[in-house]
Amino acid sequence: MPAAAEERWEARPIEDRDAKLKVVAAMFAAFARFDHDEFARHLTEDVEFRPSAFLTGKGEFHGREEVRENLRELAGQLDESGEAIRLHPVAFYLDRRDESKVLALGNLKIIRESGESFGTEVAYLHTMRGDKVAALRTWLDHKEGLSQLASPEEVTLPGAGPGS
Repeated sequence: MPAAAEERWEARPIEDRDAKLKVVAAMFAAFARFDHDEFARHLTEDVEFRPSAFLTGKGEFHGREEVRENLRELAGQLDESGEAIRLHPVAFYLDRRDESKVLALGNLKIIRESGESFGTEVAYLHTMRGDKVAALRTWLDHKEGLSQLASPEEVTLPGAGPGS
């Protein structure tokens, strides 16, 4: 990376980085509770959400309300089937060359009513507009998610120390 780009990255206020990371962390927490209203609160009105159809059955959602409704439906389907979803973040990255991108890597586990489970890696790329997510794309592979960043930097969530 050219020295000028490094300097711009280092000069950026830490509050900007922390604010973006806090939004992403809040979205993970809201998803874990299936709190569709809280999850949607962090999205722009015109958000473009491209989840894995593996989980949602649909590959693309446009607008905050469509995303909110999809999460509401997913929660209802899980209640009816007796299944559960567990999502655990494992790492967060910012892109030094595009300050609007925040990548979250995690592990997703689907637990059937019988106790059987299936797990997979997940990568969520959040493209921010101000303090809201304007685009959210997912992959079922950490390496594929990391390949979306030009210059990834692993970061710690605000308030979380090493080993948290």
